[in-house]
Amino acid sequence: MPDGKPLIQTENRKRVLRLSFLATCVLIVAGTAWSQMSLSEALNTGPSASPSPEPGVPAAPDASSIIRRSLEMPSDIEDAQRALRRATDLESVRGDLEEARSTQSEFRQRLADLERGGYQRLERISSLHDQALAQGDRLSALGKRLAARVAAIEALRREWLAKRAEWQVTSQLVARAPELASFAGDQQQAFRQIEDVVRLISQSIRPVLVVQQEIQTALRVNQTMLDRLADLRLSRRAALLHRSQPPFFSPRGLDGVAKGARSLPRTLDYRKLLNLPWVDAHIPVFLLQFVLIAAIAFAVRRVRKSPDVAESFPVLRRPEAIGVFVSTAVFSGAYQPTPLLWEFLMRIVLVASGARLAGVMFKNRRKRILVSTLAAIFPLPVAIDLFRVPDSAARLLPLIVGLGGAVMLLILAHRHDKVRRGGAGFSILLRTAAAVLIVAFVAELAGYSIGARWLIDTVLASGFVIVMTVILIRIGQGSVRVLLRQREGRFKALSSVGYRLSGLLVWFIRIALTFGASLYLLDIWEIAPSPLQTWQKIMNAGIHLGTFDLTVSRMVVAFLAVYLAAVTSTIVRGLFRGEMLQRRGFDAGVRNSIVTLTHYGLIFLGLMFALVALGFRMQNLAIIVGALGVGIGFGLQNIVNNFVSGLILLFERPVRTGDIVVMDGTWGVIRRIGLRSTIVRAFDDSELIVPNSDFISEKVTNWTLSSRHARLSISVGVAYGSDVTKVFEILASVAAGHDLILKEPAPEVLFLKFGDSSLDFEVRIFVEELAHRFSVTSDVLREIDRRFREENVEIPFPQRDLHIRSIAPDLSLPVETRSTGDKGGSDS
Repeated sequence: MPDGKPLIQTENRKRVLRLSFLATCVLIVAGTAWSQMSLSEALNTGPSASPSPEPGVPAAPDASSIIRRSLEMPSDIEDAQRALRRATDLESVRGDLEEARSTQSEFRQRLADLERGGYQRLERISSLHDQALAQGDRLSALGKRLAARVAAIEALRREWLAKRAEWQVTSQLVARAPELASFAGDQQQAFRQIEDVVRLISQSIRPVLVVQQEIQTALRVNQTMLDRLADLRLSRRAALLHRSQPPFFSPRGLDGVAKGARSLPRTLDYRKLLNLPWVDAHIPVFLLQFVLIAAIAFAVRRVRKSPDVAESFPVLRRPEAIGVFVSTAVFSGAYQPTPLLWEFLMRIVLVASGARLAGVMFKNRRKRILVSTLAAIFPLPVAIDLFRVPDSAARLLPLIVGLGGAVMLLILAHRHDKVRRGGAGFSILLRTAAAVLIVAFVAELAGYSIGARWLIDTVLASGFVIVMTVILIRIGQGSVRVLLRQREGRFKALSSVGYRLSGLLVWFIRIALTFGASLYLLDIWEIAPSPLQTWQKIMNAGIHLGTFDLTVSRMVVAFLAVYLAAVTSTIVRGLFRGEMLQRRGFDAGVRNSIVTLTHYGLIFLGLMFALVALGFRMQNLAIIVGALGVGIGFGLQNIVNNFVSGLILLFERPVRTGDIVVMDGTWGVIRRIGLRSTIVRAFDDSELIVPNSDFISEKVTNWTLSSRHARLSISVGVAYGSDVTKVFEILASVAAGHDLILKEPAPEVLFLKFGDSSLDFEVRIFVEELAHRFSVTSDVLREIDRRFREENVEIPFPQRDLHIRSIAPDLSLPVETRSTGDKGGSDS
């Protein structure tokens, strides 16, 4: 290097790093493409074929190979029969298929009821659509299972056909060789056995193909129902703006209402209300729901013992209502398809428990009134379907609810505006709902009954979904935060990570419930299809690049893998930093190493699961890692050096968390050891971020590596002529009288030397903690000064002897003469 200049100048380093990054990206892309081509070639070409033998007559097999293959034949036949029994065991498949057919029969009956005409609630259509969609997914999965069995049987058939061709050639060769004539009978018997196996395989595949065809037929029936439901939704949407009834106050309208009210008792079919077969089929679900109610109520009672629960989370004051509300919300999907009577009862249970929770959850009296009114009205649309109220009589619902609800909402909004503090979002929501109800009222008066009832159902369902989501979020965040902040009891170990972990879990609960509520609201207002279909469309959306599919579902699974790894790491670190490792006698350094390695290990596993979920193959990852190695060789040496040094620090532990170290003359305490850098807090409360490589390659003084004890050396000088024995006694008594000075090792007083101006002594003492060194030194010096003054022991000033060898003549005059002469000279 000429003139001592570095090989790479400072202004060129950014350029080198950019080039390194571009080279790394090019290598990653090239490596990935190469791996895909190599994998495709391997899959397409397969293993290289062995060289074909030269043309000619094949040689006859020897006797040993004929005997060996004949002995192996029974075992091969038994393996083939076992594989056939597994592949042709259709009992479970037929059971699932029969259950699907029974469900489809019920679906067809419900679809016929929906197509009978008149107004139909959208949630009934959407519920049946989602159930049919889920049924189609189950049938598709069943078809894939059967297709795998068909493929296994076909592979077994090809294997035995190849075996038959091989034995046929062998039999011909044996017949031509006179020395193998004794094996001809065995060859013929083995060939007949192979023929029987091939015939058995051909016969076994037929029933499997029949069941597969039946599954395809069931799938076509299911798709037909989905198409009919889609048509029903479209026709229903088109009927919203058509007049389906005469104006309400017209003679025909009033007469229709009266006739509908008189015919109400005759339209009710009391025999179909209970639906006892459905009840018998769902008894296990009822039992599970009751068990969940009891478990939730018991858990809430245990959790709410914390003294600040009543003030912070008042919703937890109602454990039974929480159990009923949460269990009904959870198991509502398990009762599908739900008869109208049970749907009506479930709505009553939900709104009753929700209203009870809202009574303690909302401090705003207007919100409590709104929730109670919604709870009273929400079951009415189901009651109209349950009791088969004629459409002419059902017109009273939009009129009463539309006018009364609009008036109540406007009054609540007016009162809220008078006392509100902050934003006006609640008032805007109330006025918007009131405007929709007024439109429904006017539409019903004009005879647009289908549109009016749709508006009423939409407002009620939207309000119910919003209130239900808010209650579930409040219950979730209250339970999580109280559970993770307990300082005593069974869950006290989680209190150390309570605030951070509760924030993560509450955030996840809010996102999940808000997203689910959004799907239902989009369906309620007919902006999007049914919730399940919307969910599938969102999850299947993505980017398709050749054989690589990056869908939303994969990204969600990858995110959840990393998120769960982070949450698990938070829990484990909190438990380790709490009492788990401390009770087992691990010091702070070992605990920090275990916690750090566990954290990065869990995050690494989460990242691996995320990459697998995104569709990356392990061989591609190996190539990417190789490309990264090349990039590291270009410009990332320092990062890797610090990373490896961090691992060395965690395993070798030359410095640990809490150690007092000195680096470049700076004293500090190790606060955290990461995989790239270490944070050191200096004694002036500044924080130093030190690369890990400095602790490995540089000289570091660790005052607390093997012991927290520290030795102090205090130097003292006394005047010449002082009583040395008395000085020894004073210094020894002062060292022995301080509480923070250790008795073992005992303090030591030493007479070091005769100094220039003093007799030099040194007091060597040990303190238990290095942090006490400054305060102990100050106390000892102050006490020595006091005792020396009492005992008249002098601490001298520095003394020097001055010898003058030559001096100028004018400087030898007396001082007075020189001063006078100088003054006279100055006067003249």
